[in-house]
Amino acid sequence: MSRNVELLRKGSILKRLRFLFKDTLLYGSAGAVSKSVQVFLIPVLARVFAQEEYGVIDAISVVGTLILPFMVMGLDSATARYYYENDDIEYKKQIMTNALLVQLSLAIVLSTFLFIFSKEILSFYLGTDQYSYELKILALSQPFVIIVKFAINLLKWTFQRFWFMVISLGPPLFTVLLTIILVTNHGAHIHYVFLSQLFVQIVFSVFSVFILRKHITYNIDFAFLKPLIKYGFPLMLTTVIFALIPAIDRYSIGKHLGLADIGVYAIAMKTAALSQLAVYGFQTAWGPMAFSIHKEKDAEQTYNIVFKGYVLFLLIFTFLFTIFLKDIVLLLASVKYVESTILVVPLLFGLLVQSLSGITSLGISLSKKTHFFLLANLIYLITAFTSISLLVIPYGLIGVAYAVLLSHLVHFTVVSLVSFKLKPIRFDYKGVLLLLALMLAFSVFYIHANHSNSLKTVVTVLYILIAMLVTWFLIMQKNERTKLLIILKKTF
Repeated sequence: MSRNVELLRKGSILKRLRFLFKDTLLYGSAGAVSKSVQVFLIPVLARVFAQEEYGVIDAISVVGTLILPFMVMGLDSATARYYYENDDIEYKKQIMTNALLVQLSLAIVLSTFLFIFSKEILSFYLGTDQYSYELKILALSQPFVIIVKFAINLLKWTFQRFWFMVISLGPPLFTVLLTIILVTNHGAHIHYVFLSQLFVQIVFSVFSVFILRKHITYNIDFAFLKPLIKYGFPLMLTTVIFALIPAIDRYSIGKHLGLADIGVYAIAMKTAALSQLAVYGFQTAWGPMAFSIHKEKDAEQTYNIVFKGYVLFLLIFTFLFTIFLKDIVLLLASVKYVESTILVVPLLFGLLVQSLSGITSLGISLSKKTHFFLLANLIYLITAFTSISLLVIPYGLIGVAYAVLLSHLVHFTVVSLVSFKLKPIRFDYKGVLLLLALMLAFSVFYIHANHSNSLKTVVTVLYILIAMLVTWFLIMQKNERTKLLIILKKTF
């Protein structure tokens, strides 16, 4: 048994929280640096390429996001779930080997399909096959992407923090550097963006194979494959549905509004995605801790403390993000994309609600009935497709943004209810939902109140007071309030 796993299982709630905080900082730092490096590329691409060209880069990248779940097959989550079922080393190697073999085989097949039919795919998706060369380059990179991602997941679940940092940070850092060199020295050609990704993924897949060699076996027992696929297949379909949403919104925008609007929407989405710099570390650290302590008697208490603490963190984060949002957009993409500012708020809250469902859906994962994820995500997909279709024409980009938020809210509700039915983990929703509503209302008001600074100040102060009262009386328990008062008295 891993020393870290043993510490989590036998440790107190405070020790688990310290462990989670430490890993959150570690993975958060890795995620923040990784995503920050990629953020540096946005101002370059947004200024070098026209809005239409930036829209094409974004749309083709979404194709890679869409096919990734078909290659992963949900086996990343299945591996994580079954890895802790048995402490035998040979058992763990069989789990890893079976998962990697399936993922790599699927990557080769799907990449070949994408390469051969690149013109037909783009003609349907964007209405033109002009950029099929770029899509072919993307297709070639996918098997190497799978190898690197598999290594990153293995390092995360086995708590190998140093190599996790190396393999996580290397690809985005060198991809950004190589892209900037090519685009600035050899001309603004879209294919340079995807050539950079291909080259870097090849290099780091070699490093990944070196790491994986100790965790795989050549004596493969395919009996291990059935439970992995049974667990992972519904998750694959679930992830595909999540990946379909960016494809659907881009397709709808391109069809009804144009490629330039895809570019504007892409900037709004990437700005909202900056929130992942703040939450990535927690999301990465949450899974290993939550799974490793689920059999302990005080697990539910630990889960609730984490849940409420995470919501309070989001409260502070969204406040600061909203205050500086317009400046962020201008810095990130220049004044020609300033219209994307009003799109960011609904997209941001959609992502944050999605991150909350990663906590409240724990019961589904623990029950191993992952087909319920599929049910919840089908509802999510239907809601997104219907609402985007209804709102894109009359309301344009803002309609699409709020349609995406609505679909996330519906998914959060469904997945939380189903999770509780399967494994009754009693998360304390009292106050949390009210805080989320307050956060959204404040952010929407602040962004739309362009010429009333005095009113902004009054509403901001009022919002802070109400949020503090909700936190004190509805989020915190009586014993927690008492402990905090004792600490404050000792401090002051």
